[in-house]
Amino acid sequence: PRLLQVIAPFFSMAIEFVKRYQNIRGMVLYDELTGLHNRRFFSEYLDTEFQRAARNKQSFCIVVIDLDSLKRINDVYGHLVGDSVLKIVAQVLSTNVRSYDILARYAGDEFVLVMPDTALNEAEHVINRLMTANDQARLEHLSQSIFLPSYSYGIATFPEDGTTYEEVFASADKRLYEAKAKKGIVSEENQLV
Repeated sequence: PRLLQVIAPFFSMAIEFVKRYQNIRGMVLYDELTGLHNRRFFSEYLDTEFQRAARNKQSFCIVVIDLDSLKRINDVYGHLVGDSVLKIVAQVLSTNVRSYDILARYAGDEFVLVMPDTALNEAEHVINRLMTANDQARLEHLSQSIFLPSYSYGIATFPEDGTTYEEVFASADKRLYEAKAKKGIVSEENQLV
């Protein structure tokens, strides 16, 4: 009993330390708003995926997804509704990708998806499923049903579009902006038209 009294506080401190470590680790690897992986996790994961794919001579796809009109929703309904839209979009995306795909919130209204051991035609099939699910989802706000914004995307494959993170990501990003240009949309930094 005396020994337990002496070591009990140390066990308590150790348990508290583990809880705090897990909380900090979660803040470092997950996006607070959407609960998806964040950019830091994505970058670290992608390094590992490049090494694995190169070693096993397998392909994989990167998809960069950008919401087309979140700025309009923020302007009309406010940023809290915009945040709710981001949460629902994240939920729609995460429930419609494969269990081994990696989805992350990359920046503001941009998401990235890594599809291991996936060819371009398979990636396009997944994207079509995502777009259909997105078109069917709604946000209920003050007895009003708000459609989720559509999105544009760019897909790139390893090794066809490059052999480094920068090359493959740049190809996907370029295709994203080409898709936005076809829709008559420029980046939100340059203002939506």
